[in-house]
Amino acid sequence: MSVHSVPGDVRHVSHSPGNSLENSGLADRLVYLERKLEETTSVLNDARVALREINSTNRAGTIPSKISNGKDLWLTRSPNASISPLFNVPTSQKFSTSVQPTKPSRFCMDLLEMEGVIRYHLNEQASQPPEKRVSIDTFVQRGLLSLVRDRWKWSNRYYFETLGLEKLGPITRWRVMPTSENYLAVQPQFRPTKLQMTQFHWPIVDWFPFAGVRDQMIEHAAELDLTDVLLASMNAHCMEVDVSEPFWDPVQYQSVKGRSPVNGEGTTEHHIKYYRLKDYIDHIENRENYLRRTSSMPEPPQISKALEAKFILALSSPDTWFKMDPVFFERYPMLFCKDAVARADPDT
Repeated sequence: MSVHSVPGDVRHVSHSPGNSLENSGLADRLVYLERKLEETTSVLNDARVALREINSTNRAGTIPSKISNGKDLWLTRSPNASISPLFNVPTSQKFSTSVQPTKPSRFCMDLLEMEGVIRYHLNEQASQPPEKRVSIDTFVQRGLLSLVRDRWKWSNRYYFETLGLEKLGPITRWRVMPTSENYLAVQPQFRPTKLQMTQFHWPIVDWFPFAGVRDQMIEHAAELDLTDVLLASMNAHCMEVDVSEPFWDPVQYQSVKGRSPVNGEGTTEHHIKYYRLKDYIDHIENRENYLRRTSSMPEPPQISKALEAKFILALSSPDTWFKMDPVFFERYPMLFCKDAVARADPDT
């Protein structure tokens, strides 16, 4: 069959011996399309009926669902739960609707970008032989080093002197690749809680070494400025020391007992003092600045070699917990955690 265009958009069909066969094939296709249309219409009607059943049964407290074998599965829901109009997903207040995340800190977007870059490189090298692949730990350390060295230059000394990048490596690895193996490799004080794994939060929250504080940060996210909280915490970490115990002072070559390792004053009855990590960092920086100046400059106050050694040992040990200055919780009372607050007297 051939079709010719003629003026007035009238189409003239010229018949040939094969026209009857073509007409027969066209008729079969039309019958097939009509049958598919009927089937589709039937499915749509069934869907409308199911939606009406869902709307009617929602008032009764049950939600129908389909499982793979075609049978109805009725899920009981709480009377207080609400139903999303699009996906019929129960969203009770017990889960996520009551927690509204605040804006990210100044550091969160950098962390998310770093984690994405690490995932990209891991996927890119997946097709390479194992001996040519770079380990995820290497990528993590490179990423953290790049952040501190290039983007957060002000924090360079803090993270290097406190060996912070080594301690943050396992939790960063878990965030990039959240496997059971990586979870167990995270140090206990940084190991994610159930709330961290089930509730959205910004990545900087995972950097806090106290589970109770992290959970409170998620619960009170809308009340916090995460940038301020992180900076305040860096100034609040402190080390508790029993100054009544004898310890070896390598400067005086003698066992020192009953004196404050900083100023040599007598101890209180508690015999416990805490020393702020920031003071130790400032001590290191002041000493380096003094050595770069002329000898005529007055030497800055120093902490004892014994206390400096205690800081170094504590920072090097993965099992040593630095507590938080109580002043931090006075500023952020909603974050209070009994296990995190220093219970000693500050050294002044």
